[in-house]
Amino acid sequence: MKKIRMVGMRAAGCCAGCVVFFSALQLFAAQPWYACQKAGIAAATAHDFPKSKKLFHAALREADLLGDHELAAQSILGLTGVMVHEADYASAHKLLVEAVKICDLDSQISPRAKAALHATLSHTHEGLGNLDEAAQEASRGLARLVGQAQADEEIVDLLSHLASVKVAAGDHDAAEAIATHAVAMAENSHAVSKDSHAGALSALASAQHSQGSHESAIGTANKAKSLVPANAHAVHADLKTTLGMAYAATGKHDEATAHLEEAVEHHDAILPDNHPDLTESLGRLQRIFSSTGKAKESESIARRIQALQPAALDTGKALPASK
Repeated sequence: MKKIRMVGMRAAGCCAGCVVFFSALQLFAAQPWYACQKAGIAAATAHDFPKSKKLFHAALREADLLGDHELAAQSILGLTGVMVHEADYASAHKLLVEAVKICDLDSQISPRAKAALHATLSHTHEGLGNLDEAAQEASRGLARLVGQAQADEEIVDLLSHLASVKVAAGDHDAAEAIATHAVAMAENSHAVSKDSHAGALSALASAQHSQGSHESAIGTANKAKSLVPANAHAVHADLKTTLGMAYAATGKHDEATAHLEEAVEHHDAILPDNHPDLTESLGRLQRIFSSTGKAKESESIARRIQALQPAALDTGKALPASK
C-alpha cells in the first residue's frame, strides 16, 4: 500500500481538515476503483468542489452496489473532506458516524484507514463545537496508529490537531504537552514532512500563546514559517493568526494588524464565504482595528462580517462577536 502523503494537498492550499481526508484515500492507490477517487482528489485540489462531490458520490454508489466496505469508507473520507471545506459539518458528521460503524465491523479495513475516519470525525465534532467528542475521536485515531509501520506523519498530524482542540477547550497545559510531543516526534523522524513539522510547530505556538508565553509563541511560529511554501494557505493562516494575537498581547499593534490582515488573505484564498473560520479571522482583524482607533477600517470589516452572517449561520456553528 502507498504511504499517506499530505504534502500535495497542503501545497494546493486546501484547509487542514481536507488534507487528512483526501490524503488518506491514497492508501488504496493500487486498487482498480481508485481512478474515480483520484479524479475526486484532483477536482478538490483544483477547488472544483461540486465536481469533486459528484465523483465521490459516484464512488460511494459503486461501493453500495459492490457491498465493498473499504471503498465505501474511502469514498466517505473524500466526500466529507469536501463537506468540511464547505463547513457542512452536520452532513459530514452523519456520514462519518455510519462509516465508523461499518469499519468497526470489518477486520479487512486497515487500522490506518480507520484512524483517518476517526480523525475526520474529530474535525466535524470540532466544527460543531463538540470539543470533548473531538478530543475523544482524535485519541481513538491515535490508538489505531499504535504499532503501525511508517505512520509517524499521521501521528504527528493527529497530535497537532488534538493540541488545537485542547487549546479551544481551554486545557492549555495538555495542549502544550501534546504539541511539544508532536514537535519532538517531527524533529526526530525522517518520515515526517516539513508541512507536518510546521503544523506541529503551529499547534505549539498556539498553545504557548494560550499560556501567556507570547514571545515564545512568536519565536515558534516564525520557525514554522520557514518550513512551508508561500501558497500553503491553511498553515500560514494559522501561523499568522497566532503571530497577530501574540503581538497584540505584547502591545505591538502594528505588527499584530499586519499579521491578522495576512491571515484574512490566506483564509480568503481557500475558504468559501460560509466558512466560520473566515468570519472568525475577519472578527479578529475588526477587533484590532477597533482597539487601535481605526474606526473606518473597523466599520468596513464589520460590514463584511454582517454580510457573511446569513451564510455562515447555515453551517451550524455559532459566529463570534464582531465587537
